[in-house]
Amino acid sequence: MVFLLSFSFLPQTTPFLSLPTTVTTGQVQHNRHRLAYQAPKITLAQYHEVASIDEAPFVTQPNEKTAPKSNTEQDGHSSVNPLQSLVNQQDFAHRIVKTFEPRKFRPASKLLANRHVQTISGSLLRDDITCRYVNPKKTVVYSPPWIDPGINILTSSLLRKLQAYGKEHSTAAATSSYWDTRERFDTPDHDFFDVDFKYADSITTDVARASPKGIVIVVPGLQSNSNSSLVREMAQACVARGFDAAAINFRGCSGTPNEGLRAYHLGFTDDLKQLIGIIHDRLTKNNPLTENATTFSKKTPPIFLSGKSLGANVVLKALGELGDTVHEYNIQGAAVYCCPFDNQRNVNFLLQGLSKVVYNGNLLQSLKSMALSQFERFADTPTAHLVDLELLQSCTTITEFDEAFTVPLFGFDDHLDYYNQTSCLNFLDRIQVPTLICNARDDPFMDPVYYPWDFHCDSLAGKSRKSPIRIVRSDHGGHLGYMFHDDEEDGFRDVVSFLPSELGRFLDHVLECTEAAEDSMLSFNKDSRDVFPTTETSSGAVERSQVRRKAFELSSSFRANEFKPPRILTNEHLQTISGVFLRHDPSCRYVANGIGVDVAFQKGLKLLSAIPRQSDVFGDFWDRRQRIDTPDGDFFHVDYKYHSDYHPNDPSSKGIVVIVHGLQSSSNSSLSVDLGRAFSNQGFDVACINFRGCSGEPNNSLRAYHLGFTDDLIHLLRILNSGQLKPPPIFLSGFSLGANVVLKALGELGDNAFTSYGIYGAAVAGAPFDNERNIKFVQKPGFNKIAYNDSLLKNLKVTCLRQLERHSRSKEAKTLSHDEIVVASEISALESAFISPLFGFRDNVDYYRKTNCIDFLDNIEVPTLILNAADDPFFDPSFFPWEKGCDSPIGQKNLSPIKLVRTKHGGHLGFMFHQRSKEDRYLQAKEGVSFMPSELARFVTHVFDRRAGLDETKTINV
Repeated sequence: MVFLLSFSFLPQTTPFLSLPTTVTTGQVQHNRHRLAYQAPKITLAQYHEVASIDEAPFVTQPNEKTAPKSNTEQDGHSSVNPLQSLVNQQDFAHRIVKTFEPRKFRPASKLLANRHVQTISGSLLRDDITCRYVNPKKTVVYSPPWIDPGINILTSSLLRKLQAYGKEHSTAAATSSYWDTRERFDTPDHDFFDVDFKYADSITTDVARASPKGIVIVVPGLQSNSNSSLVREMAQACVARGFDAAAINFRGCSGTPNEGLRAYHLGFTDDLKQLIGIIHDRLTKNNPLTENATTFSKKTPPIFLSGKSLGANVVLKALGELGDTVHEYNIQGAAVYCCPFDNQRNVNFLLQGLSKVVYNGNLLQSLKSMALSQFERFADTPTAHLVDLELLQSCTTITEFDEAFTVPLFGFDDHLDYYNQTSCLNFLDRIQVPTLICNARDDPFMDPVYYPWDFHCDSLAGKSRKSPIRIVRSDHGGHLGYMFHDDEEDGFRDVVSFLPSELGRFLDHVLECTEAAEDSMLSFNKDSRDVFPTTETSSGAVERSQVRRKAFELSSSFRANEFKPPRILTNEHLQTISGVFLRHDPSCRYVANGIGVDVAFQKGLKLLSAIPRQSDVFGDFWDRRQRIDTPDGDFFHVDYKYHSDYHPNDPSSKGIVVIVHGLQSSSNSSLSVDLGRAFSNQGFDVACINFRGCSGEPNNSLRAYHLGFTDDLIHLLRILNSGQLKPPPIFLSGFSLGANVVLKALGELGDNAFTSYGIYGAAVAGAPFDNERNIKFVQKPGFNKIAYNDSLLKNLKVTCLRQLERHSRSKEAKTLSHDEIVVASEISALESAFISPLFGFRDNVDYYRKTNCIDFLDNIEVPTLILNAADDPFFDPSFFPWEKGCDSPIGQKNLSPIKLVRTKHGGHLGFMFHQRSKEDRYLQAKEGVSFMPSELARFVTHVFDRRAGLDETKTINV
């Protein structure tokens, strides 16, 4: 487990972590109006005055006559974060944190400023309201000037605590009465976690409702829970300002043992992200947080995150993992305290001097007790053998504990790998929302030598990257202390102590700024063309001919390699089937020149033995999976492969390539993985989109995708561009149906593909061009119909009927005929019965004609390679649009940016058994991929290396 979080060196049975439960909701409401400090109302003029420092006005007044209706006006409510309506979300977040002015923490005396006094008091005395704010001149009896006044304050506080200890200890269970309700959530790995809710303006859960100001998710620290005094104070700071609060309890920390040996660790974000998704889903669907709520605001409330110590690390890591998608979940800000940043540095520091004696020993004792109890409960489970029981029983340091318990259970290599992978420091550069981080220089858990000032919004590096993070480092405060604040100078006293009070102030500030911006600008429009600016800038319009000419030059200068399989292995069906089942075999990707019949026979035997096996066995290739919710209430998954082995945004990465797979395929197909590896070898990050229902998880609706379904691809492109000061170059790639989607999307976007979405080029294979021609060709009686139409039809029918059964009560299901799907004997008949009515086409012919990528080729404005085989058994060989290519007379006249390559052999996405010659230096260097992926990667690299001319024409940075 980790070691840095909520101060937990004291036994968990002690009740001094409880907040007095005598404060009623009525008193809270009364105190809210008596706050000495109120967040100032920020006018738009004042905000512009502050924002003018950066000399880049970000808010424009809408034209009342031409402004489109907001989502609220159109649909009755809005689930879109106002930040999404800004050209650059990160710039907006940067300005928010720059305008926040944190208060200075001033302990009342030198003794009370001591790091250990602060740390221990924060755990023992936080319930005592007389210890939160102190005025020594008014609260301390006379003492000689040479005696620190803090002695009297501390002594009297400890005596009061001692007197109340016995009574509190006998009623420890009463601590849970602070929260309004508790809810349990099951996890995908068959465990659970509990969440406690506190509502801003409800006395009982019968009238509980979602606060229109928003909800704050509070994440406790190590060995802590929702009933710790600081967590409840953080919740109270939110409730007093009109926010609802939800405190998540890590597994096993809510008072009920969890159902697995694994619980949580320093970087365990799974449960937090699940809770974010659940709350967002409920808010978006106009459902309250509890089923018995009765009212709800039309405007979807925002979500904020907060955490302490380990919880701070988890919150920041989760924000970094979510990246741009935080805006889809309507997360508008975060505030965390005593954040560890670099876990390896801190654990080394903790093992020195007094910190080792006081904190390491007590914390280790608590962790060992927990771990041994867990091990005893689950000793007979398969995971128990992973634990090093001997080392666990004898460990004397946190690192040894982690080596024995946390590392093996969660699959880390060792404690160094564990600390590196879970350090939030590695995720700060991906945070996209206003974030406040408060730490103390004298924190006994943290190495004081290191502090990540480069991420601070006011640092040179922070200003350059428009960092949305404000880092506050006080001289005193200890670890989660911040007690005995001297209020003589400012007269400030809140209903909660200093640290939670700063949380409330920051939330109010973020909300005020966001609402000011939201009220003064156009609402987010679902049409992607309204999200991004037009190509007009102060320097004038980008001339289409200039961009197109450069794209034409890049495509024309590319020289494709010839695909040369041995004559005996050129058969189109052999190529097609081998591409599915033998692509992972290096000996089948390339062969030596002049192989004989015996070698060809061996390849045929390999193919026969491979066919019965599952071809999609490459799930371990990708580094990360991201779930993206769609505007229509569904979702799709994107799998990422990073050029760097550590994390995205590596400066050495050339950009990102988005791969779109084919029909009934996924990111784990052999070709998707081969393409991903080809681009990764060339120095690109890779994102492979899984169409809805193709990632292994059923989608939420009956509708999934079709030949021309570009919605999810464009949605992903929008996310990749949003919130980044300088988005990386984006390239698109796809095969078969995915190639059709890519080309259609590029045609739909036109010159916006480059100027607004940052797409520098595309490379696809197996593009169908004319779907009506091809379906007739495949369905002709003969081998093609038996081998491809019938087998594909069988799989498609199973998918369609399964979808129809799963969503039989939906409105869309009423438009379908179950019998027509069952009796369909051709793909065209199935598409008439299923796809056409679901997506609003008249019939299958109307569907094909409206989704043909050939009708969109003329509008493509970026360098594009299309690689097809003349013997593709899925496509009518009598048709190929040569006139659309840059090498044709018409293409040269029109400055076509499309490079058309048509090989004699290759089948449908096969291109196997290429004869590698001595001149194929590129292929020799890239033996990890087959011919076709290597050609697509070569083209993308070709465009990237010569992109300077394109960069000169690009005037808008989304």
